[in-house]
Amino acid sequence: MPTYLCHGFRWTRRLIRIFVIIEDLDDAAPDWITGRNSSAAILERFGTKFDYLPQRLPQQQAETPSEQDVLVNQFSPVKLLEEYDPEETSISARPFAYVADHVIRIDLSANVLEEMAKYEALVKERNEGNWFERLRDELQPGSPIEWYVVVNGDEERGWPHDDEEESEGSDVTEMEDLKVAEEEDGPRREQPTGASSQMLSPTSQHAPNKPADQTHSLRHKISRAGLRRLFSKKEAAE
Repeated sequence: MPTYLCHGFRWTRRLIRIFVIIEDLDDAAPDWITGRNSSAAILERFGTKFDYLPQRLPQQQAETPSEQDVLVNQFSPVKLLEEYDPEETSISARPFAYVADHVIRIDLSANVLEEMAKYEALVKERNEGNWFERLRDELQPGSPIEWYVVVNGDEERGWPHDDEEESEGSDVTEMEDLKVAEEEDGPRREQPTGASSQMLSPTSQHAPNKPADQTHSLRHKISRAGLRRLFSKKEAAE
């Protein structure tokens, strides 16, 4: 996990939020100020609000992706850092972040005394005055400027997948698909019903006439029987 050695001070989360609100920084997330958009917005406002900050020329150097979130803004002498423990779930954000004027990444190990000596030599060489102390007085008055080791266990701040949300989303999708299928299948189910009713309607219309047909057939049979008797009587008489 990314580990940094920095020279700076702690900036409390409460004052970070106040600064972001007062300065109307829409692109800055006060609970995670090392994001690309957040750090760029805050550092740019530092440059315009505090004119005593020294200028820095961009340096051409190879940087790994994990370093870029902290060291990418080379136009500013100020660096912003966050500490984060992915196993800490009781709070959404740490109570403070770090504002530094010197940051190095520790990949395996570092000689702290040697790095401190390099920093002191660099400050003397640049001779830029006490601008960092003035910045501290503006952002976090009274906060000590010291050396800190900052560990960030989730610098990219990725969001884990929620299986429950995915299952709920799939259930909703399945229900919507089922509803669409029922709507499409509804007319098809109604069509045979209509056809069957049309087929049955002639039968139902002729149903009342059926007794008449039976009566007519019976009358026809009686007439023929009567004729036989009539002709048989005539033959007997002759």
